[in-house]
Amino acid sequence: MLGIESVNFDADERDVKGANTEDAGLKILANVAKASRRQIKVVERVAPGNVGEFDAICCTDSGIYFIEMKRLGGKFGEFSMLDRQIRLSAGRQEKVIPNPALKFKHKVDRLIAEEFNTSENWKVVKRLFSGHVPVHSILCFGPSTSFEEGIPVSEKNITICTTRTLGKTLKDIHSEREQVFGVGSQMAALVEFWPRWGILTMTGKRGFFRCSISKIGQGRSDATVWGLTALESDGARLKYTYGKDRKRTTAFDELVLLRAYHDGSERAIGIEPGTRFRWRIMGR
Repeated sequence: MLGIESVNFDADERDVKGANTEDAGLKILANVAKASRRQIKVVERVAPGNVGEFDAICCTDSGIYFIEMKRLGGKFGEFSMLDRQIRLSAGRQEKVIPNPALKFKHKVDRLIAEEFNTSENWKVVKRLFSGHVPVHSILCFGPSTSFEEGIPVSEKNITICTTRTLGKTLKDIHSEREQVFGVGSQMAALVEFWPRWGILTMTGKRGFFRCSISKIGQGRSDATVWGLTALESDGARLKYTYGKDRKRTTAFDELVLLRAYHDGSERAIGIEPGTRFRWRIMGR
């Protein structure tokens, strides 16, 4: 197991701008959820199974919506959802990159195969939707990204938008679909049990690190990570936040275990008592 001190944090300007775009998108989604009066339930930074992280998953009575935020900086050339590679120009430079829409689609397809089609809990949800959970993916780009031929038309249940139009895009798709009363809350309860990935910062270390909290100590039965949205320490005590309002404090006398990707593979990483750090689902 690695110690957190030996891990490289993201500190480049590009990393910071990318995280800022994610935070901006998550704030927009939070406002949409609040205005919907619980019709739209947003679960931020979810990492189910071995599929990878989703910036947000929105659960509604009309279906489930996967949200991914990207800040690439530049102008896309001709854009097809299913092309393997896409041309991106920035100033006088031009490069070809893997198609983010296709990568996003593959990630959602894996989740459907590994969770929706195998889990008994999700089979119940599928029955409520007459055998098929309506799924839609929204790929949202930051303000520094543009399209030579305009925003691509929705295809294969994938919609592309910008942070300016994210809220309207989600509300429009949701309102156009048939709804099954109560199923959104049922899906949200399942999604909230998947691991949540947050942003970790540490005193004395520049930058930030993406990870989930997998375990706190060995024998502390009252320190569950389910529903945890924030964890921080002054070195001596741990301060927990569950949801938006529930808070508690306890002694920092046992190891905090993280789950994260390091050098291309998933690793367990430990934070020793005495370390000052801050971990948040929202913000840094």
